[in-house]
Amino acid sequence: VGDAAGANLVYVRIAGSHDIYALALPDWLLSTDVASWQDNNALFVDATHMTGVTLPGVALVRKGNAWQLAKAGMPSNHTSTSLDQSKVQALINQLADAGFLSVAGRKDKLTLPAGGFDVSVTMVGKTQVGKTQVGKTQTGKTLDYHLVAAPATGNPSTPAWWLTRSDLPFVFVVTTDFASSLQSASPAALEAASAKPGTAVAQPVAKQKK
Repeated sequence: VGDAAGANLVYVRIAGSHDIYALALPDWLLSTDVASWQDNNALFVDATHMTGVTLPGVALVRKGNAWQLAKAGMPSNHTSTSLDQSKVQALINQLADAGFLSVAGRKDKLTLPAGGFDVSVTMVGKTQVGKTQVGKTQTGKTLDYHLVAAPATGNPSTPAWWLTRSDLPFVFVVTTDFASSLQSASPAALEAASAKPGTAVAQPVAKQKK
């Protein structure tokens, strides 16, 4: 894409060709900014097809419409009924609707820094990549994520993390807040609120007889 050739005209050339054409389009429709062309839903997965999520601090499984702690990662003082489903669903939705700031490059062209943490998501039914492309039905398909702090840049005020996923060839740049929320999730943070020991529970007041 070159300079504007006039009102609603722009010069274009096919890669590898020396021929130049005047295309009848306003130049603002053909942005050269990579962010204007990226699929912002590339990391989207259908939360209703997620049956298991393993994070650094907690493992979850879905039973029917409710999420429970996976037995392998369940502390002795927690039960499958002790989770606040709204808190769990908020965490699940955050992962399912994951957005990204930009694409750092392809996995086969970049060297990821050491460290970081892993997340795995087990899917059932039609595995959806992005909001427009639906794959074949696959039972027990697992999506493996890896998150690691991105290399330092010239702007330390905007730290970010790199994210890769097993089914995608790219390295995505995500916010530190997104990475931290996944890394810090724990049974204690997701448990349902309960009355503290020694807290008086209000009792209904009996009506006086006239």
